[in-house]
Formats: sequence, structure tokens, C-alpha cells
Amino acid sequence: MGSVRRYNRKFSVTFAKTTAKYGVFSNMVSGMSLYVNDINIPSTEALYQACKFPLNPEIQELIISESNAMKAKKIAVKYARFMRPDWDLIKYDVMRWCIKVKYYQNKKIIESLLLSTGDSPIVEYSKKDDIWGAIPINDEELVGTNALGRLLMELRQQIKDGVLDEPLLPPRITGFLLYGHEIQEVYSSEYYLFDDFNIK
Repeated sequence: MGSVRRYNRKFSVTFAKTTAKYGVFSNMVSGMSLYVNDINIPSTEALYQACKFPLNPEIQELIISESNAMKAKKIAVKYARFMRPDWDLIKYDVMRWCIKVKYYQNKKIIESLLLSTGDSPIVEYSKKDDIWGAIPINDEELVGTNALGRLLMELRQQIKDGVLDEPLLPPRITGFLLYGHEIQEVYSSEYYLFDDFNIK
């Protein structure tokens, strides 16, 4: 996941602003809450940032209670000294899981748009982050690891291949905790809706 790639902007699907056509691909988008361990989480970004602090449920709660994704990220930055020490080793696995949680629980919004991209490269356009996204080096090219875009392309292929099982299991990471409890499997939004009416 760490290798640098080059993308032609003309032939790529890019996203940056959450209000644009492909804005739902962003972790910062609002209105796409997640449900993990019976906890409602306002954004994918908040879930990802909270995973940095498994031994600090009070920090996780501060992050998750913030409805604005960018503010949630800033809280995580503020408490960075308490981050789990192996974060750089597991962050891509955590993000892969977070994106799938978002997909499972917002399928109607995400799936058709993701499949509409065909086989085009999906790139998070950024002016400064060349790890999760790619940055412009001229009018035609974007360069970066584009980890988020690549994880979205991976998910797109898994949807096409029909290899996604339910429930979604958590990644095999030691101490993968939320509010002091091991993170459990995640189901689609339809499952929770049916559960409310006892129709599982």
C-alpha cells in the first residue's frame, strides 16, 4: 500500500469536496453515520480516529461525540501522544475495515456510485496529503500513494466479484477496542432495521 502511483486526471475519478458528485467517498462526509458495538458514530473519520486510542475510552468518546469530522480529527491530533504505538503498522488495515463498515451501513448510497466508476482509477485529490490521496504535480497528473482511493478500488472489485460476506468481521488486530470492549462484527443497515421489528 505504501508505493507511489501516478494518475492522469482526465481518466481518473477524483474526489475532494464532500458536496461534489463523488463526495460520499470521503471519510469527512456527513449524514452517513455508522453503528459499531451498539454505538452510533457520526462519520467514518471519527471511527478511524477513535481506533487510534484503544486504551483511552475517554479520548474515543470525545472524538465520537463530535459531529463534525474535521473537528473529530483535530481532537485525535491533540491527543496524538496517547496513540497506540503500532499505529503505522495497522492503519491501512483499520482504514480498510472502516471503509467497509461505511459501505455495509450505507449501501444504497455508496454501491451504485462506486460501481458507476467502472474500472477508472479512484483518487482522493489533495493539495498536501500524498499518502491517503495524491497531489497535483502539473495540470494533468496527480502523484501519491492514494491509499484511500486504492482501498475504494479494492472494495469496488470485491463488490463486483461478490466476495463480501455478512457480518463484517473486525480486522485481526490485538487490542482492537471501543470504549473498553472488543470490537464486534458489523451488519448492514437492513439488518438493524429488521432487528427493530424482530424480523431477523
